[in-house]
Amino acid sequence: AMEAADDTSFSKAHADLAQFYLSMGAPDKALPQLHAAVHLLEETLGEGHATLAPILALMGHAYYAQGEPKLALESYKSAMLLLEKAFGCEHPRFAAALVHLGTFYTKQGVPLQALPFFQR
Repeated sequence: AMEAADDTSFSKAHADLAQFYLSMGAPDKALPQLHAAVHLLEETLGEGHATLAPILALMGHAYYAQGEPKLALESYKSAMLLLEKAFGCEHPRFAAALVHLGTFYTKQGVPLQALPFFQR
Protein backbone atom coordinates (compact mmCIF):
# COMPACT_ATOMS: atom_id res chain seq x y z
CA ALA A 1 0.00 0.00 0.00
CA MET A 2 2.89 2.34 0.72
CA GLU A 3 4.22 1.86 -2.81
CA ALA A 4 0.87 2.92 -4.31
CA ALA A 5 0.84 6.09 -2.21
CA ASP A 6 4.37 6.90 -3.39
CA ASP A 7 3.38 6.43 -7.03
CA THR A 8 0.40 8.79 -6.71
CA SER A 9 2.65 11.33 -4.95
CA PHE A 10 5.19 11.09 -7.77
CA SER A 11 2.37 11.44 -10.26
CA LYS A 12 1.17 14.62 -8.52
CA ALA A 13 4.72 15.99 -8.54
CA HIS A 14 4.93 15.40 -12.30
CA ALA A 15 1.55 17.08 -12.82
CA ASP A 16 2.52 20.06 -10.63
CA LEU A 17 5.76 20.49 -12.56
CA ALA A 18 3.82 20.29 -15.83
CA GLN A 19 1.43 22.99 -14.61
CA PHE A 20 4.43 25.18 -13.78
CA TYR A 21 5.89 24.65 -17.26
CA LEU A 22 2.52 25.49 -18.84
CA SER A 23 2.27 28.69 -16.81
CA MET A 24 5.74 29.61 -18.10
CA GLY A 25 4.64 29.02 -21.70
CA ALA A 26 6.64 25.81 -22.15
CA PRO A 27 4.16 23.09 -23.22
CA ASP A 28 7.02 21.10 -24.76
CA LYS A 29 8.46 20.64 -21.25
CA ALA A 30 5.04 20.04 -19.69
CA LEU A 31 4.01 17.13 -21.92
CA PRO A 32 6.70 14.62 -20.83
CA GLN A 33 5.79 15.35 -17.21
CA LEU A 34 2.11 14.73 -17.95
CA HIS A 35 2.83 11.49 -19.78
CA ALA A 36 4.89 10.33 -16.80
CA ALA A 37 2.05 11.24 -14.42
CA VAL A 38 -0.48 9.29 -16.50
CA HIS A 39 1.84 6.28 -16.70
CA LEU A 40 2.36 6.21 -12.91
CA LEU A 41 -1.35 6.55 -12.17
CA GLU A 42 -2.33 3.87 -14.68
CA GLU A 43 0.21 1.49 -13.15
CA THR A 44 -1.04 2.24 -9.64
CA LEU A 45 -4.80 2.72 -10.03
CA GLY A 46 -5.48 1.08 -13.39
CA GLU A 47 -6.54 2.54 -16.71
CA GLY A 48 -9.71 4.57 -16.75
CA HIS A 49 -9.50 5.86 -13.17
CA ALA A 50 -11.13 9.27 -12.62
CA THR A 51 -7.92 10.58 -11.02
CA LEU A 52 -6.48 10.71 -14.54
CA ALA A 53 -9.06 13.26 -15.73
CA PRO A 54 -7.40 16.48 -14.48
CA ILE A 55 -4.05 15.33 -15.87
CA LEU A 56 -5.66 14.56 -19.23
CA ALA A 57 -7.28 18.01 -19.20
CA LEU A 58 -3.87 19.59 -18.53
CA MET A 59 -2.48 17.48 -21.35
CA GLY A 60 -5.19 18.96 -23.58
CA HIS A 61 -4.11 22.47 -22.59
CA ALA A 62 -0.47 21.60 -23.32
CA TYR A 63 -1.25 20.10 -26.71
CA TYR A 64 -3.40 23.10 -27.60
CA ALA A 65 -0.65 25.52 -26.55
CA GLN A 66 1.76 23.53 -28.71
CA GLY A 67 -0.49 23.89 -31.76
CA GLU A 68 -1.78 20.30 -31.73
CA PRO A 69 -5.60 20.74 -31.66
CA LYS A 70 -6.40 17.11 -32.59
CA LEU A 71 -4.35 15.75 -29.69
CA ALA A 72 -5.84 18.41 -27.40
CA LEU A 73 -9.35 17.34 -28.37
CA GLU A 74 -8.52 13.66 -27.71
CA SER A 75 -7.25 14.55 -24.24
CA TYR A 76 -10.28 16.68 -23.38
CA LYS A 77 -12.68 13.98 -24.58
CA SER A 78 -10.85 11.27 -22.62
CA ALA A 79 -11.07 13.38 -19.46
CA MET A 80 -14.79 13.98 -20.03
CA LEU A 81 -15.53 10.28 -20.56
CA LEU A 82 -13.65 9.26 -17.40
CA LEU A 83 -15.54 11.82 -15.34
CA GLU A 84 -18.90 10.87 -16.86
CA LYS A 85 -18.24 7.20 -16.07
CA ALA A 86 -17.08 7.91 -12.52
CA PHE A 87 -19.52 10.63 -11.44
CA GLY A 88 -22.37 10.87 -13.94
CA CYS A 89 -23.57 13.80 -16.00
CA GLU A 90 -24.77 15.96 -13.11
CA HIS A 91 -21.42 16.26 -11.30
CA PRO A 92 -19.52 19.61 -11.27
CA ARG A 93 -16.28 17.90 -12.38
CA PHE A 94 -18.10 16.54 -15.43
CA ALA A 95 -19.45 20.03 -16.11
CA ALA A 96 -15.90 21.41 -16.01
CA ALA A 97 -14.86 18.85 -18.64
CA LEU A 98 -17.74 20.02 -20.85
CA VAL A 99 -16.55 23.61 -20.50
CA HIS A 100 -13.05 22.55 -21.65
CA LEU A 101 -14.58 21.01 -24.78
CA GLY A 102 -16.85 23.98 -25.43
CA THR A 103 -13.97 26.40 -25.02
CA PHE A 104 -11.83 24.29 -27.35
CA TYR A 105 -14.40 24.45 -30.14
CA THR A 106 -14.93 28.18 -29.58
CA LYS A 107 -11.16 28.82 -29.87
CA GLN A 108 -11.09 26.69 -33.01
CA GLY A 109 -13.63 29.05 -34.55
CA VAL A 110 -16.54 26.59 -34.62
CA PRO A 111 -18.90 27.97 -31.95
CA LEU A 112 -21.83 25.90 -33.23
CA GLN A 113 -19.91 22.76 -32.26
CA ALA A 114 -19.24 24.32 -28.85
CA LEU A 115 -22.90 25.06 -28.12
CA PRO A 116 -24.01 21.54 -27.09
CA PHE A 117 -21.21 21.36 -24.50
CA PHE A 118 -22.26 24.65 -22.92
CA GLN A 119 -25.95 23.67 -22.95
CA ARG A 120 -25.57 20.30 -21.19
